[in-house]
Amino acid sequence: METQTSKILSLKSYTSSMYTLKEILHQAMNQHEPVVNEQPVGFNVIKMGVKIQKFANHIEIMNTAKGGSYYSECDKIEYSYFQEGGWKVGCVKLGISNCLHKLELIENKIKNEVNTRKNDKHIQNLKNKRERALHKYAELQLKLKSIIN
Repeated sequence: METQTSKILSLKSYTSSMYTLKEILHQAMNQHEPVVNEQPVGFNVIKMGVKIQKFANHIEIMNTAKGGSYYSECDKIEYSYFQEGGWKVGCVKLGISNCLHKLELIENKIKNEVNTRKNDKHIQNLKNKRERALHKYAELQLKLKSIIN
């Protein structure tokens, strides 16, 4: 699935240069209504399901949709979304990636349910979740197209 995700999200960047983490942090802080939290060791900005943290000696980007109770740091592919397109494009591409991940999980749950318990109520609930995830995916695709154009 990761290769499919990277194919879908490998839209050519509309800028020829790569963004540094400092530039991405600056973009995040200068967006419309960012949520900035001051901490004893630094600060963080949260927006659109993404958390960027500034510490004394490094900056990291966290994916708030994966990792369960704890946010997980973005992997190399997810960092490339931000480095190639900046904060806004990176947030939207990460959202698209998260939707594809959720859709894959839901599809596996539907297959498992159909092949085991066959609980109609649970299957319908999973189908409703899939529909919401597809709707969110479509919204994010439109948003990405509008940002790039």
